[in-house]
Amino acid sequence: MRFCGDAMASNAGGGSRRLLVDAGWVGGPRPILERREMTMTPLRRRMIEDMTLAGLAPGSQDIYIKSVRRLAAHYQRSPDELSEEEVRSYLIRLRDRGAARGTFKADHYGIRFLYHHTLGRDWPLFVKKRFVCRRRNASPMSWPMSRSAGCSAV
Repeated sequence: MRFCGDAMASNAGGGSRRLLVDAGWVGGPRPILERREMTMTPLRRRMIEDMTLAGLAPGSQDIYIKSVRRLAAHYQRSPDELSEEEVRSYLIRLRDRGAARGTFKADHYGIRFLYHHTLGRDWPLFVKKRFVCRRRNASPMSWPMSRSAGCSAV
């Protein structure tokens, strides 16, 4: 299954190209836009349906679709063919390139939505780690000193 039909499709894949012409241009017609007409892939359609069922706003859906499209374009393969390690490597690369925190989180959430909700893959990469702090005594005087001392990852 291919995800991003509009980013990597060819004419053989069912898309057709049309060249639009601006006839009102001084000096004769000139091309103004190239548009591709594509059919939506089953994986993309299913992800959109899952996001709609989950109640995501159209803007969030658009952001999630674009983040998965960039992932697919990076590897030039459909996201359902990627391994957890490849996705992890892609996310680390985003961080290393200096993506803003909001941009990174949006991409991470979009990719996580695809793998967790649409494809049903419960990868450790997308499991949220919880931290538990155990206090030794409840005295308010000890809070500033012992808060971080008893914390551990679960």
